[in-house]
Amino acid sequence: MSNPTNPYAPDEPASVIFAEKTWLQGCVLNSVAYGTQFALFVGCASLLWQRTTAPNRVRNRLFMAYVCVMFGLGTVAMVSNAAFVQFAFITNRDYPGGPAAVENDFFAAPIDEGGNVAFVIQCWLADALLIWRYTVIYRGSRVPAWIVALWPSLILLGSIVTGVLWSIQISATSLHVHASQVVNWTIPFLSLTISLNILVTLAIVIRIQIYRLRLTRILGKHHASSYTGVVAMIVESAAIYSAFAIIVLVTFTINSSVLNIFLQAMSQVQTCTTLLIIYRVAQGRAWMTNTSDTIMSTLNAGTSGGSRARTMRLARAHLASGDDMLPHTYVLDTMTKEGQSTTQYSRELSGSSTDVQKAEIAVEVVQEMA
Repeated sequence: MSNPTNPYAPDEPASVIFAEKTWLQGCVLNSVAYGTQFALFVGCASLLWQRTTAPNRVRNRLFMAYVCVMFGLGTVAMVSNAAFVQFAFITNRDYPGGPAAVENDFFAAPIDEGGNVAFVIQCWLADALLIWRYTVIYRGSRVPAWIVALWPSLILLGSIVTGVLWSIQISATSLHVHASQVVNWTIPFLSLTISLNILVTLAIVIRIQIYRLRLTRILGKHHASSYTGVVAMIVESAAIYSAFAIIVLVTFTINSSVLNIFLQAMSQVQTCTTLLIIYRVAQGRAWMTNTSDTIMSTLNAGTSGGSRARTMRLARAHLASGDDMLPHTYVLDTMTKEGQSTTQYSRELSGSSTDVQKAEIAVEVVQEMA
């Protein structure tokens, strides 16, 4: 309809204009998320390259291949989305219903199909990584490992099946279901991949929070943040993507045009969360297969002995576990309480280039104190 206050406005209903705005805003958000993804990709690749040693060479090479594939898929999705927005707003500007109708009716266009396929594969790979993190964090629990991994693996399998069916469906029709179609595979696919992320996120947060409460109760709040802090919970659990995915699921369910803003950036945000996890792993700060054992050793050591003896037990427990992140704060605290100068120790720590070197220094100091 005409706009009396703006003679240059398109003669379209307000709902159509709003839908077109959301498509453009989604394209901008997608670009911002891709920029973040690029920065994380460079950071991950650089860190993995620098910290590759004989013991972790295979693991770091696998991670390097993974981040390259994820970044490549993200790039395909980004280029496809930008080209499709141009296709809708410029190439087919006069299509009945406007650019928003083009976005909804031309999902089978080759220019968009590549991005859709890249998005599906990204979901599978990101979900697989999250399940791996989940099984690592739940290692050592009373529940058998195969049971721990069973339910998310079944959801992932369902996501793969529905993802294939969705890709086939949108290659021949629009995102929205025609009356002749029985199933819109968009709903099962998005529901499975999003529910998997939300459920695994909750499981990881609960597990980390339990350890955090135990450490805080025995050692104090200051010493319980290496693997159980807020940042650790947010990164390890991919909470950022889960929150983003909930918005997508809600807006899709209520058929709101706001969906267009978040759906376009969904794959980029998911890739960003996976790269954050790998970056933390490359730093040696992520929860690894021996972390739960390390924490239990720390808890056992922290409940017995005096300050100096407890500090030595803590350091030795961490060293025996192969953990890079030794409790240097315990050493400093104990030295301060016993009236010893911490200047030399702090100077040696600041001159150390790796966490392993810092760990060796910490143990030497603790042994001297003992």
